[in-house]
Amino acid sequence: MLGRHEGSFYIASELIKGASLAKYLQTHQLELQPHISDFGLARKESAAEAMVTLSGKLIGTPAYMSPEQARADSRAVTFKSDLYSLGVILYEMITGLRPFKATDSRTLIHSILTDDPLPLRRIDPKIPKSTCAAGELNSSPH
Repeated sequence: MLGRHEGSFYIASELIKGASLAKYLQTHQLELQPHISDFGLARKESAAEAMVTLSGKLIGTPAYMSPEQARADSRAVTFKSDLYSLGVILYEMITGLRPFKATDSRTLIHSILTDDPLPLRRIDPKIPKSTCAAGELNSSPH
């Protein structure tokens, strides 16, 4: 449900009890059929995890942002940005690591804009080639 209260917009959705994906992945290995319910906009975890501004520059979780979102280029943000974010989630589910890591959001955004993540099979050679066949996350097309 979308709404507005006292000048602020909000999104309300069904509460699904359970751990965050990051916490769940610490103790579980998942199969390749995810169900995604939230990109973490509801709460701020740490400076490197969430950057929500009232000025409209960036909103969301930098670790899952596409390059165009990290550049705050709202005109370039399309459904492809969501696919990129899904790719980050799948990368994390398959490898147990995020494609880009940093201690602060500025360094993280710089990595998203300039670096390529390690290929899946370089992280774990046991990952089937067919898992990688659709292509690796790559920031260059953005």
